[in-house]
Amino acid sequence: MAETTGKRKKRSPLGALISLILFLGAAGALFWFGWVQFELPQNTYGVLFSKTSGYDSEILEPGRFIWKWERILPTNSNIIKFFIETQDANLDYEGILPSGNIYNAFIPENPDFSYHLTFFISYRLLEERLPGLLESGEIDNEDLDGFYNNVEAEYLKIIKKGCNDYFTENLSINSSSYSELEAVLLEKIKARYSYIEIRNLVVQYLNFPDLQLYGKAKDLYNQILEKRKESEIAAEKWSLETKVNLDTKIEILTRYGELLSKYPILVDYFALEPESQVLDISNLKDYNFVGGE
Repeated sequence: MAETTGKRKKRSPLGALISLILFLGAAGALFWFGWVQFELPQNTYGVLFSKTSGYDSEILEPGRFIWKWERILPTNSNIIKFFIETQDANLDYEGILPSGNIYNAFIPENPDFSYHLTFFISYRLLEERLPGLLESGEIDNEDLDGFYNNVEAEYLKIIKKGCNDYFTENLSINSSSYSELEAVLLEKIKARYSYIEIRNLVVQYLNFPDLQLYGKAKDLYNQILEKRKESEIAAEKWSLETKVNLDTKIEILTRYGELLSKYPILVDYFALEPESQVLDISNLKDYNFVGGE
């Protein structure tokens, strides 16, 4: 009995070593499965989604130790990866002021009322906002290009309206227009998306017509239209008056015919006294003709 007990005591250090090795192996396996840093290359950020917790608010970044217990459970979690870097874009738009190709015909110099503007913009998506954007459905890691295209299209809308407002207030371009316009547009663009950082905005090319001259041409065109309208009204009035006069003459001739038919002797009378041929229309209207006996 004592011998058996002694044998057990001799084997206990070995058992403890094996238990330690197994423990360390299990701990290493847990550490390995929960470690996500090795899956994130440079400029790649991840959002952990798990069936147990949903979207994790902590961003997974490359180069930083990250361990998540949700990764231990098989098929429980998924890492949604985003390759994020600064985006550079040229925003270009051109056109002509409303009815500008009509108004310029009324100015002797035939001014050009077209415009052409080009802007360079540099921006970056803030990775810390990725969980919220994913949860709201505003972004998809499989279509980042589509996301950026929508952002740039919205920025172009803001630039168009901002330029129109700026030049409506300032009317012309001078040496300080570029920097002033950049500052105005930068504030408007920054306010549009809270999850995007604007790195730079530069006016590359700016050709905008003289709005003061455009306004004068528009006023002149409207004045011409008004005069034309007045002329058309006068012509229509003259046409109506002419028609009335013609109808009156026809009525006079009709009355002459009726009078001469009833009194043929008047033909000889008018032949003797030609000046009597002119009869007043009111007399013809008021006179009651009575057939001869």
